[in-house]
Amino acid sequence: FELLLLSGIYPDYLAAYNDPDFVAKWCILRNWSEESRYKCDQSAKDAKEFVILAEEFCKWIQKHS
Repeated sequence: FELLLLSGIYPDYLAAYNDPDFVAKWCILRNWSEESRYKCDQSAKDAKEFVILAEEFCKWIQKHS
């Protein structure tokens, strides 16, 4: 959350957090870590879902920064 605060988009994040779809996607993204991408138990479906959500969130950040 520090990056959201420092970037100045935290108010937009809080507003978006009222959207259940945004929350569901954010929960998936926040559970991934640098370590988790190297775990062998990640399915291809999960990895693809993460990449799609990460791309969507990057677009959201660009739109709100």
